[in-house]
Amino acid sequence: MIHQLLAILCVVGLLACGERRTSPTQPGAECSDPIPITHVANAIPNSYIVEFRTGVDSVSETARLEAKYGFHAQAVYQHVLSGFGAQLTEANVRGLQCESSIAAITENPAGQPPP
Repeated sequence: MIHQLLAILCVVGLLACGERRTSPTQPGAECSDPIPITHVANAIPNSYIVEFRTGVDSVSETARLEAKYGFHAQAVYQHVLSGFGAQLTEANVRGLQCESSIAAITENPAGQPPP
C-alpha cells in the first residue's frame, strides 16, 4: 500500500512540475502537451517570438533548434529575454511547441520593435 502511494505521489509530482511535454522524435510530430501559441492583434503572418525557459543558453539552443527544424532565426535575444524571432512554418511551430527548453511562443505583432 505504501509503495502504491509513493508511486502515485511521484507521478503527481512530475505532472505538477510541467515536465509532461515530450519532444517528438521527428520534426512536426505531435506531442502530448504542446505549449499554447499566444495570438496577438495585427500579427505578422508566420512570424513568431520564441522565449526560452530560465537558464537556457539562447545562442546554442537556437542553433540546435534551427538544425533540427530547418528554419533560420532572424534574431537571437539574450538581454531582455532569452529566445529568438523567426519566420516559421506550421510544422516548425508544432515541433517547437513540444520542446522542453521553450517557455512561450508568441505571434510577432506588426509595427512593434523586437524585444
